[in-house]
Amino acid sequence: STKNTTKLENSSDCYVFLKILSQLSGGTVMFFNSEIRPDDHGGYGFGIRGGKDFDLPLYILRIMTNSQADNSCLINVGDVIEAINGNKIGNWQI
Repeated sequence: STKNTTKLENSSDCYVFLKILSQLSGGTVMFFNSEIRPDDHGGYGFGIRGGKDFDLPLYILRIMTNSQADNSCLINVGDVIEAINGNKIGNWQI
């Protein structure tokens, strides 16, 4: 199998663009795009889990308090990542 990666530059000018599948309260499912800029250390402030190794979709595992991801209010724990920087990810390995 091929391992896919999306390299993110360690620069404050580099955004990560996520296409997110989110289940809202009441069971409504919604796709939306999220744009997050890295902090001064190059981190985005969220952890992911899933992919081919886990036989699960790639999803947001955790969001660090007061991080770029947390402050954006655009992603939530459990959201499924459908694409990163325009690249559909399917069941990538991480």
